[in-house]
Amino acid sequence: MKPAECARDWIGDLLASMVVDKNEESDLKLPGELALPPSFVETQCAAFRAAAKAMREAVRMEAVATHYANRIGHTMAQLNGRSLCSGEALDVRKTLEVRYGALKDRAWSSVLRSTETLTRLSQKVQRQAESQFESIKKLDFTETNVYGFLLGLVESQQEMQLDMACDVFDTITRYHSDNTVFYRGWKSNDKHRTCGMRIRTTRFVLPGHRGDSWSSPRWETQQMLADFDKVFAMLDGKCQPAEGLCDVFTNRYADLRQGQRVSSSYFDIRYYPGAGTIHFFARDKALVDRLNRVVGRHRQWLPPESERVSDAFWLQFNQAEKLDKEVRTEARKGCGRWDDPFRELMWKDSEGRSAAAGDKIAGVIDQVLAARGITLTLEGAPSAEPPLLLAEA
Repeated sequence: MKPAECARDWIGDLLASMVVDKNEESDLKLPGELALPPSFVETQCAAFRAAAKAMREAVRMEAVATHYANRIGHTMAQLNGRSLCSGEALDVRKTLEVRYGALKDRAWSSVLRSTETLTRLSQKVQRQAESQFESIKKLDFTETNVYGFLLGLVESQQEMQLDMACDVFDTITRYHSDNTVFYRGWKSNDKHRTCGMRIRTTRFVLPGHRGDSWSSPRWETQQMLADFDKVFAMLDGKCQPAEGLCDVFTNRYADLRQGQRVSSSYFDIRYYPGAGTIHFFARDKALVDRLNRVVGRHRQWLPPESERVSDAFWLQFNQAEKLDKEVRTEARKGCGRWDDPFRELMWKDSEGRSAAAGDKIAGVIDQVLAARGITLTLEGAPSAEPPLLLAEA
């Protein structure tokens, strides 16, 4: 199975192309995707320059005032040793450096917190930005650099959205193999047959969310649900759901704790705080299927859109959930009490057990398909599947 590819450092890539401490301005236009007020960048940069100029004047005048105060002499309290004020001359260079750095910290913080670009991305990317803020605030705060940083985010948005989709897919599949069904993957090599994986469209369960209070879910639970809202809204072509999972857990947490089945825009959910499990029932199975296809193509479990693939391939992909019980029963024949090839397939080990489990499951899938008269070929008539594209927000 091809490993997850969700560890790219997007913020670091953007910083590498930025300019540090240059005063080059550019008459650039703000793209609509950033959702910033008109002239926000220009206004903030003008305010920063004014603040920096005033700060330099203030430091200069403070240094002059300290100099002449020392020329006059000491206060009576200083002469009598009762004052802690030393009257030492101001270190202008050091003071300017510290105060200018503080202004840039304020300025870059205002950009990161005012734009909706980062808020629409996953917690992972937001954490990258915050963890690397020490590098970001070293950039000169000019229109050129601010636009360059924001435009870099916009240009990388499609890839970051794909990264987000993979993160959510992995969150759903990593904890419980029963959340997934398996199909015959498109790409194989000489050593291993590929076993593709997709999320169930009927129900999946996520553990590890035990209720710690009666008023609100844990912070980690809220962050996970926020990522779910962003990804499924993206797949639906919207900026945000009409009623997200976060809204449901915030506004109807008491109902959820009492065992009620509550609806959000994309899922009905049941919550079991004692066991710490959340049960998700898709209201729109097409969106879960879209997530499966986005991730499947990215990890080469599914063919590229331009590849000619037989109808039999898509038939077994579409029937994977229906055939899952039969595949699991066959794959577990002869296994010991503690052996589970599906659980082993989810492991990322160094002993080859996951690869061996993938071979076994892929072989069983072939047997089940053959028994139903389905023969897979990679070459054949053009697929009737429509092109798969991420919905535009």
